[in-house]
This record gives sequence, structure tokens and C-alpha cells, in this order.
Amino acid sequence: MANIKMRLLSEFHKPLSDEMVVPLEVLQSIPLETCPLLVHIDAHGDTIFNRSQMEVIISEIESLLNSSRQFSLEERIFLDDLRRLCILGDVGPHRYLWIKGM
Repeated sequence: MANIKMRLLSEFHKPLSDEMVVPLEVLQSIPLETCPLLVHIDAHGDTIFNRSQMEVIISEIESLLNSSRQFSLEERIFLDDLRRLCILGDVGPHRYLWIKGM
């Protein structure tokens, strides 16, 4: 099973959170095409979001969760973990959300 990994990092690549591992199929099962930033998560490479982008991602996640779509438990856990990392990233400057593809 392929996974992606998510972690919040400082500008000097110091970890600011635990690494979270998400099965790739969970990411691929969520309809991200309506999310201008989340749709660009690269399942096979690295994706890095900065502080201002994390603010937008929080809104995108809230829109997804408020939609009529029913999410599986695994999808909800992924979205909740991603939102939590973005909230942590938004509390100070020079923080980056690093998503590593498989």
C-alpha cells in the first residue's frame, strides 16, 4: 500500500509536528477538484505549502466538510489532521506544510 507523509516544518527544516502517514487511496478518494490548492498535492512528489496557503487550505477543508458529501472515517481523519497541521502552521511565520508523495 502506498502512503503520503505530512509534516509541519520550520524554515530550517526543523520538524514542528509529528509525521502523519496517510494511505494514498484516502487522498485519491476525496473530490479535491473544487479546491484550488489541495488539488495540487502531488501523490508522487513533494508538495510544500506556506503560511498564507495554509489559511486557504483551512477554508477549503471546511468547505469540503460542510458539503453534502459523506466522508469515510479515514477521509475525515485525513482532513482533520491536515486542518490541524494548517492551524499550527498559521500561528507563526516561516512555517511550511511539507507533503511527501510515495
